[in-house]
Amino acid sequence: MECRTSGALRRKALGRILDLFPNDRDVYENWQKYAQIYAMGYKDAPDNMDDIVDYWGSLGHDYNAGFEEGTRRALLRIALSIVNNAIKHGESEGYLFDQVQTCASPECFAIVYLLYSCLQQTEEERLEIAKQDFIQKETDDDDENIMMEYGIGLETIKEWKSEAPQNRPYTKRYHAADPVLLKGALAVLQQLFPDQQSAYDEIETGLKIYLTGFYDSVKRLVITWLKKSGNPELIIQLLQELNILFRANTPPDQIPSYIINRAPEHTKPLFQLLINFYKESLYENS
Repeated sequence: MECRTSGALRRKALGRILDLFPNDRDVYENWQKYAQIYAMGYKDAPDNMDDIVDYWGSLGHDYNAGFEEGTRRALLRIALSIVNNAIKHGESEGYLFDQVQTCASPECFAIVYLLYSCLQQTEEERLEIAKQDFIQKETDDDDENIMMEYGIGLETIKEWKSEAPQNRPYTKRYHAADPVLLKGALAVLQQLFPDQQSAYDEIETGLKIYLTGFYDSVKRLVITWLKKSGNPELIIQLLQELNILFRANTPPDQIPSYIINRAPEHTKPLFQLLINFYKESLYENS
């Protein structure tokens, strides 16, 4: 009997498609290649939330282990600062996630994705915060960067700029939009390697697809973790309550024990991790 696994059927279907549309062979071969790259990224991501929490566990007692632990904890503090800053300024979800992916670890991204999912804010409220943030800034920026930062279109940019102070100096940006960065990179590459632009584009596309697969997998593990108890609403509610206490600079010994006690068993290590980081931040700022 002929093998009828999904892989065999896909190969047979692709062969038939290429017979019918031979001129599109490059398109379908690229599709197969990029699908494999996405799958590689998806498989390379952490498997579950236990791996995420354990990332900040003890690595040993020697100097190198201590240094690595300190670096990991510092990166999480940076990531949490980025998400708080994004909420304060009305930055878009895409811009927030891009910053965290750029400067922190995948484990930090998982924490940020979880906490941002608990945000009690409508898109209209975010955009109003973003508009006021843009108008009150002392600097202006390229349209591409503004679109990326606030998640808006050109028409909205024109509207906001008409209400903002005129002739503001341009900002010194450390995190620019892809179109701005790629424009400069492509100009240099075209000069240095005029016959290899298509190869550069192909590599760039492959990298983007790999990272998309990788971070899609991280998002999936967070969603799976939330749903594991059958009551994700309770977990989100407890995280929101914990955040209110953190923002009020509540002394650690006054954080109600019911928050961890009511949390589903598999989520308690994460709640304890957040509380421990909160205690550390209070100690460092005292």
